[in-house]
Amino acid sequence: MIIDSKFHDYYDGAHDGYIDKTIVYNRQTLEYKGKIPKEIIFPDLDGHTYFRSNCSKITLTNEWDKHKPKGIYAEEAQLFIVGFAGKLYVGLCHLIIFTEQFKEKYKKYYYDLPNMLKILKLDDENIAPDKRKRLYKQRKQNFIEFYNKINGQEKISEFFITNRTPVFYYGYYYNGKYSTEYNVYRERSNDLTDLTIVLNPNLKEIELFKLLDPATTFRGIATYISNILTNTEKEAPVLSDKLKILSKGFDYVTSFRKQKQK
Repeated sequence: MIIDSKFHDYYDGAHDGYIDKTIVYNRQTLEYKGKIPKEIIFPDLDGHTYFRSNCSKITLTNEWDKHKPKGIYAEEAQLFIVGFAGKLYVGLCHLIIFTEQFKEKYKKYYYDLPNMLKILKLDDENIAPDKRKRLYKQRKQNFIEFYNKINGQEKISEFFITNRTPVFYYGYYYNGKYSTEYNVYRERSNDLTDLTIVLNPNLKEIELFKLLDPATTFRGIATYISNILTNTEKEAPVLSDKLKILSKGFDYVTSFRKQKQK
């Protein structure tokens, strides 16, 4: 696979010495301009409602919390979805701000359920007061059900094919940054509930290497482009003309058919 891109990602070059030049991935990062297809991204509408209402941004500690840990100004968790080669994966970004000037000091991404439960403070029911244990257990159960329902599900191929992309990100995104930091939320308070789909994202930025190693990522994208995206005649109305041309096996200089004959 040949990658046409303006940025470097963690799986670049992980081809194990074999490059199929008939496969081209035009890794142009684009914001999806259409209506968020919640019925495609999630297996049911209830899952989408739960994600937006309860999970997409969770305040763990704010500036007015009298019991917040010493040295922490604010803390929050942001859930997001990664679409990769026909499957969905749930991710969580953990943000900690240490100063009143909103200078971000800590930002980590996680894709495994145990770490997510720990960050969301849902890993130990003994920390909840007795009168709130039932609510605590219900919150934990709801989150686990959401994670298991979304993670690894494969019923959304239509979105990948229609938009000619092997990878997308669904979560908070602003000015080229994924899981945008706390000060951006404060400045754009009217957009707190706005979630964005980003086609062909920078996977290194969201630390997907914690879930998929470089070789697996490279091979997964190449295989999906070769076996799925190039075997359909559907067009990509929301993408650029350049990406449409490359998705058909051509670029602006030479055709791959000519290259293959040399």
